Amino acid sequence: MVPAAYAAPVTATTPTTPDLILPALADLLGCGADDLRPLLPQLIAAWTAEDGSGAIALRRTPRAQQEVLGGARPGPRQPQVALTLLRAAMTSGKLLSAYADDALLPGEALRRLGWRQAQATYADRLGHTLVGDPDLTPDAHGSDDTVSRIAVDASGRGVGICRAWLDGDTLTIGSPGVHPALRHTTLRHALLRATGDAARERGARGLIMQAWGDTPAETQADAELGLTAATVTPMHLSR
Repeated sequence: MVPAAYAAPVTATTPTTPDLILPALADLLGCGADDLRPLLPQLIAAWTAEDGSGAIALRRTPRAQQEVLGGARPGPRQPQVALTLLRAAMTSGKLLSAYADDALLPGEALRRLGWRQAQATYADRLGHTLVGDPDLTPDAHGSDDTVSRIAVDASGRGVGICRAWLDGDTLTIGSPGVHPALRHTTLRHALLRATGDAARERGARGLIMQAWGDTPAETQADAELGLTAATVTPMHLSR
């Protein structure tokens, strides 16, 4: 028996250009269109639901797959709208990846299309983009460089990064990224500790880390720092 949510009337989708999709994506993600503008060179295709119930775009990544951004608005019709948008994206014939997020792309919708759960690590692997020069500029992406930390090697090349945002007494950080040649070292842990220490001096009492693709060893190291997983959003591949 087909669940009622998937038996809802099908929503039509319309292809659009990446620059025109930014306002719709920003509305779904709860940010401003200008916040997403740095992603524009990475976006290669986009679709909107004609009734405004959702929007998705395909983002170029360093790996073979293209990442799905956006999804369908929460509500009774969300599963069907998500299916319709994903089917439109799959006509590209490319390997796609997407985070199963109940707020945008329910995992059940992905699995109904035959997508499988997968995961990997770091910015140059599955689901991520390389950290480029714009990410190494002061206060990049609105972060706070009084608490953020960047590691450089003897030549001045960036080899590690931990971006942070301090709001009152709560520190929010992105999962630390480390150059492949140094991933066998404790640099990731050192970046996390240094960022936390700097924030503590500024009055931080709580920490939220947006982590992705961490290895079991990294997850264990985070647990030893007192961090626990509050929400898990698995990544899926289209085949």
